[in-house]
Amino acid sequence: MYGSRLAIFVHGLAMGGSCLSNMTWHCLTNSHALYDITAFLSVAHNRLSLELAYNLLATAASLVLAARCNALGCPCPPHCGAKMLAQRLLAMGAAYALHRALNPDRRRHSGSGGAPEPSAASEDGPGPAASSSRAPGGKAARAAEEGPEPPAEALAGQPPAAAALQQEGQAPAPQVPPYTPFLRCRSHWIKIPNAQLEQLPSDWQDRVRGALAAQGVRLRAAYVRSGCVELVLDLEIYRCDTSADSPDDVSSFPDLSDEAITKAVLAALQLPSKQFLADVAPVRAGVACGGPRSAEGPGEGCSVVAASPRVISLSRQACATLTLRAELGAAWGGASPPEVLVRAEGAYVAARVSAQEEEGQQQQAGCRAVSYTVEVPLADLAPGLMQVDLRCCEGRPVAVLPVLVLPAEDSSLAEELGAALASMAAAEAPAEALTSCGHFLTDVAVCLFSPSHSQAAELAAHLLDFAQSAGLPVLARRLQEAMEKARQEGSGDAAGGGPAQAGASARRDGGPWRAVAQAARLSLGLEREAPAEEEAFRAYCNRWAAAQAHTIQALELLALLIVLLRSRGAATHLAILVWITRCAASLVTALAWPLLPAPAWRALAAAAGRWRYAASLGAKVMVLTLAIRAPPGFDSYRSGVGLVLMEGVLLPVTCLLSPPAALGVSALRLPLNARAVGLLAAARVEAVALLATLLAQLYLRMACRKAGAATGSAHAMSSTMGQSAGPSSAGELESRAGRDSGAAKAGKED
Repeated sequence: MYGSRLAIFVHGLAMGGSCLSNMTWHCLTNSHALYDITAFLSVAHNRLSLELAYNLLATAASLVLAARCNALGCPCPPHCGAKMLAQRLLAMGAAYALHRALNPDRRRHSGSGGAPEPSAASEDGPGPAASSSRAPGGKAARAAEEGPEPPAEALAGQPPAAAALQQEGQAPAPQVPPYTPFLRCRSHWIKIPNAQLEQLPSDWQDRVRGALAAQGVRLRAAYVRSGCVELVLDLEIYRCDTSADSPDDVSSFPDLSDEAITKAVLAALQLPSKQFLADVAPVRAGVACGGPRSAEGPGEGCSVVAASPRVISLSRQACATLTLRAELGAAWGGASPPEVLVRAEGAYVAARVSAQEEEGQQQQAGCRAVSYTVEVPLADLAPGLMQVDLRCCEGRPVAVLPVLVLPAEDSSLAEELGAALASMAAAEAPAEALTSCGHFLTDVAVCLFSPSHSQAAELAAHLLDFAQSAGLPVLARRLQEAMEKARQEGSGDAAGGGPAQAGASARRDGGPWRAVAQAARLSLGLEREAPAEEEAFRAYCNRWAAAQAHTIQALELLALLIVLLRSRGAATHLAILVWITRCAASLVTALAWPLLPAPAWRALAAAAGRWRYAASLGAKVMVLTLAIRAPPGFDSYRSGVGLVLMEGVLLPVTCLLSPPAALGVSALRLPLNARAVGLLAAARVEAVALLATLLAQLYLRMACRKAGAATGSAHAMSSTMGQSAGPSSAGELESRAGRDSGAAKAGKED
């Protein structure tokens, strides 16, 4: 984006001893500020600091151009220096004001007094985590100090030490601010009738992982049970815009339907066509935990109101005991309470579950409450995230509760997180508290135990910001250590000694230049890649094209506006039609931007790249066949570097084509440009365009491979932990899951 905005200054400075054209002076003194404001606001991840730096650079370049023209004796517009300076100041002021007005929710949580000072914890239990509340105006802090005791449901979700402090009337820990989740995780349940485990291909997990990656989804773990084949996939949706100021911006994530994910999974499994999907029940991690009852969803009449503890340590004890409390309304369809299953790192854990229905007034009103005690053997666990599922009689999940598993040496971190979760539970309703805790624990687990995650740096920075604002010094220190360790491992891998499996073979075969050569062969069509990798690269290119669509759209619309203004009624209807044809793709995407949802608009913008090439060729044919006269100032654009920058750099980079397709476009465009600017100038444009296309292809292939290697390394680590924690074969999974509870087999029969 900033490269296109600086193109006019680069063009002026590159002309050497030549004078600037009238069109260039008009752009510098009148219309460029409007383009700057439009381009700044059209990008979702704009930053005021970058905009300020750009405007300072643009101001300096403008004054240098004016001084050089005066020294050469070139004609300059009157008061051009003052006009350019006023234009820069206007652009900065307008961008700042509009950014603040249009993005009020992109400011991070910040207090008026700076970050709170952490206080030391006592020996008897976890101490206060912060010295002041983050609630606005101090009202929530006073309510926390003077308000009534929290309800029993809130105390049930707290660690024993924190609950005892509040019941004895002692000063509770300061309130932790609400956590804004960074990742979008969900559990996807698929049951395939008339299918057996033996029919699944041996590499079914790799196939599913590749198919989901093409949809912008990362497979964190996969679980399978027999009967009819039942799959539970823990998914993580990739962020399209990793530099957005607000991680809670829903537009940063693709809007994927359950049907699209299911179709991709079934297509990857390649089962016989007579087998079909019986039912799909997506459960967002943490959202269904104690959330509101849904009249349509699978958890109708069932809600989790308490879960404790949410953080466990791998101590020397044989088991860890979890307690759950669920409420079953009159609409609950199952005669028996929900089944509880525990899973971690790709394997079901043989937990011992006991359920007891509570008697009281709720049962008389048609409702009942069920308390669960879950004993989880610690020998079957590894540091990471453990999922506790509540499922209906047919095996469909109705709630997913993430539980963080920490090593034994991280006992201080477990105490600090327990106190923070207790503060969250005291400040919110039970359903919202369980949801916030689930999101927070998921992000912490990914950051601490998946250092090769593709968005590890952004996630660590987000969590570190929250830990510092909430007064969690132990977590902040662990996050900084994880970031440093990931940075060192990354540099070690680049040197050739790292453990990453995806990049090890490339280093053994000749280092990074070997990978570049392979990417060049793939780009030129001299080598074929696997279908899953090809689909993943195509999806990566589509995300790139959608992200760059704002740049080319703003540039083309500004060019159309300048031509119409400079013509001042002198242009014929055919000339206007030619320019509308040339900018048709940008007009369509600009008109669709306020009408379509963000995912649909991104798909449209990615597809509009090929339309731009067709529109450009069509407009050139119309100009030559109809002998339409060029608008004022257009000759300097075609004869200078403007045509090279537009058709040789900006268009190939923002609207990426494969090198064979780009060669075909160049073959069609070369004779058209040759008739307008000469064969040598036209050949220069096409040579630059082909070079830019090849370099962009190499860059995107290397970036896609790096992202895939990070994802593969994280999964390899997860698979290694899963194999050490539990069985690896499908039959062992079946036998282990069968020991979880007696009702599991009945729920899996066809």
